[in-house]
Amino acid sequence: MNGVCWYYDAAALVLLVLFIIQGVKKGFSKTVIHFALNLVFVVLAFLMSGIMTDMVYDGYFRSTVSESVESSLENFDVNSELKKVYSELTLIGEVSDTKISAVLSSEKNMDEKFQKLIVSTSGIGSQIDESKFFEGLNSIVKFRLHEKLSEKIPSCAGKYFSSLDESNKEETYKILNLLVSDKKEAADYIMENYIDSTLYGFVQIMMFLISAFVLMIFTAILLAVMFREKDMTSNGRGDSAGGAVLSVINWGIAMLMLAFVIKVIIYSGVQIEGFLDDNTLNNTIAFRYLYNADALFIKK
Repeated sequence: MNGVCWYYDAAALVLLVLFIIQGVKKGFSKTVIHFALNLVFVVLAFLMSGIMTDMVYDGYFRSTVSESVESSLENFDVNSELKKVYSELTLIGEVSDTKISAVLSSEKNMDEKFQKLIVSTSGIGSQIDESKFFEGLNSIVKFRLHEKLSEKIPSCAGKYFSSLDESNKEETYKILNLLVSDKKEAADYIMENYIDSTLYGFVQIMMFLISAFVLMIFTAILLAVMFREKDMTSNGRGDSAGGAVLSVINWGIAMLMLAFVIKVIIYSGVQIEGFLDDNTLNNTIAFRYLYNADALFIKK
């Protein structure tokens, strides 16, 4: 673990201690109602988020994103991007559009044709590791196209094309081929197969948080009324122990909310490398399980 990854785990541990101290002080009898209300609002928030996401995503969000994807692809010159990859591999600045187009029009073995192009035009193809040809082609979609899309839609921490690798080369080739032949079809294909599921999950997390915070405010008001001017101390050791146990669960709920808030911030495109980014959160020891807990119950 490097960087400041441990900060998240340390902060969560400090908060756990504070929650336990509070639970011991209040006891089971004073904590159980708070715990029950928290549990209810989490379940309700989850149920509400599914309904709200369907309404928001299908009713408005998807059409807006689809238009943004089409607009981004219209301004994405895949020929120029492959020329850049060619230059990076060969250190030669120029190659004809005709030869670049011939590579991109391939539906199979595009990396082999790209290798042949480099061998025939630069003479250094044999000096380049064979894996670099696919990596160069893949980078056009996985990084360059993603960067272009992120100018108009949430970046989602680079997740759109994260599944594209050497195990499914044909998918990379298909996207590149569509970007050359029919950008409208490419936009529809990318939207349906790569963006929809990721963005739907992102929107559902936001709807879950909105629902949870509204219910949390209601809970806080309700508890303030119920326990106004009442003794909030525990009634003995057993009561304190029970309060500590329930406080641990309350801590887990609070940490889950915090982890989701951080995820929404990162997926929205606000990132600080080495501190507030997807890689840092996934390198924490314990906090990463909360950060990725959406995979257990968020429908994507």
